[in-house]
Amino acid sequence: MFSPYLGRLMLSDEAFLAQGYPSAPWAARAFGCSTRSLAHVSDNAKFKLVGNAMHATCVGSILAWCLGHVFVRDGEDSSVA
Repeated sequence: MFSPYLGRLMLSDEAFLAQGYPSAPWAARAFGCSTRSLAHVSDNAKFKLVGNAMHATCVGSILAWCLGHVFVRDGEDSSVA
């Protein structure tokens, strides 16, 4: 993933943080939970773990927006024109 703010590709730990996973000790403290060390995992493997940011929260938000913008018409034929 590219970070326009930093002007470079995001590091694997930054990609975890961007999705809300507390991959850094300061983030875990802020969330009030613990974190596991991923130092033994390669950066390439971390990026595969993170994916492309299309997790359930993101997809759910898009579906909620779409359903919120549907117009229901009265009558026998309710198909979209």
